[in-house]
Amino acid sequence: NKDASFKDAPHTVSGMLLYAGTEEETQPDQTYRMSGNKISVTTLHLDQDFQQIAEKLNSIVREHFGYGIR
Repeated sequence: NKDASFKDAPHTVSGMLLYAGTEEETQPDQTYRMSGNKISVTTLHLDQDFQQIAEKLNSIVREHFGYGIR
């Protein structure tokens, strides 16, 4: 919907579904292109050390925005 609101103006739209990890064997971790827009689905396991959680969140920021917190 946001993509359509920009009409002909130059823009980039992306989005992400971020799920908490579960004990299921299969966990979502995929990136798609929908009408040229980047849409990601990924899992964050919250049962780990906060440093590991922070590293995963920073990798998400780097992937989507090209920068992250060091």
